[in-house]
Amino acid sequence: MIILLTIFQYLIQAVVDLMDKFLLTSRKIEPVNYTFYTVVTGLVLLVIWPFNYFRIANEYIWLNLLSGGVFSLAMYVFFRALAQGDASRVIPYIFGVVPVFDILISVITGRNPLMINEVSAICLL
Repeated sequence: MIILLTIFQYLIQAVVDLMDKFLLTSRKIEPVNYTFYTVVTGLVLLVIWPFNYFRIANEYIWLNLLSGGVFSLAMYVFFRALAQGDASRVIPYIFGVVPVFDILISVITGRNPLMINEVSAICLL
């Protein structure tokens, strides 16, 4: 089952990449349009969800929908930054900030608490 979902995810990503090609070849990136088309392809999974064999608790459903909304907002901000600035400046900044948010989320949720040697490795970086 997981393999089928993975293959389907790659199919969806291929569709997103194909739409990326058409949207990026235009003169100007419009963040609202670009975010809309990227998120709509991800909504296909929401349509397929009722056919899933696993029962998901209600609090996780709302948490996942909230996560999707935050992802949509993050995509919009990212594309807006790309439209206003140079990609060689925006993308390294985004990839530099992602680990910081990963660590913050792991500390806030209490999952995977960092050990002292991991904290010291982060400080050395």
